[in-house]
Amino acid sequence: MTRNVTTSLSAYRSPSLPQNSYTTAELIHRFSNALSDKVKPIGLRAALKNGAAIALLAGILFFPPLGAHATRAIYTARLRSPKPTPHVAKTFAWIKAELPQNSVVTAHWAYGSQLNVLAGVKTITDQDTYLQNWILLYYQHVHNATSESEALEYLKTHGATHLMLTGKDPKDSFLRGTLSEAFVPIYPRANFADAPIKTWEIHYPPDIQTDPKYLKTGFPEIDKNLPLQ
Repeated sequence: MTRNVTTSLSAYRSPSLPQNSYTTAELIHRFSNALSDKVKPIGLRAALKNGAAIALLAGILFFPPLGAHATRAIYTARLRSPKPTPHVAKTFAWIKAELPQNSVVTAHWAYGSQLNVLAGVKTITDQDTYLQNWILLYYQHVHNATSESEALEYLKTHGATHLMLTGKDPKDSFLRGTLSEAFVPIYPRANFADAPIKTWEIHYPPDIQTDPKYLKTGFPEIDKNLPLQ
């Protein structure tokens, strides 16, 4: 799961999502009932009601003008493999064996759930998060950081204890440059500079402060009440 910065991650999900689900179900129910009520034979009425509900649901799941939620979900799932590469799997195994379970390992969003399940640690973003703005902020303030202080402020605000860099991350990432002693290489222990996957432990200098701007979710109704942990 992604790291909580309030009492529950659910506080960051769009409040409209449950309402949209209930509204959609209610509309399907009403439309199928209204259509079936125009038919007198009971058997045909039941078939028409079920058929109309199935047709509407299929449209919502796969027809772009109605949302195509299933189509989008399938596309997103194809963006990443459910099984990590050997290098990534080896890194996950090391993390699980060597790092405390309360560690927060920042990494590319595609590895979020795998870090949770296979490495046994928390992270900031994953492919299931509703907080898409957090992915944008991660790229903006870490990979495209204009200074090391900016990257460290973002990471400290999210409670990150470690950082993992992989081939999925930008080739011109700020993290691929020269870093200070705040980023302590911990894995792999040999040939770290040439490793395809790098993991650092973060030692925050005393002058690095947290900033609530790095917690913006993109939902105004949530952001206006964001506390700073």
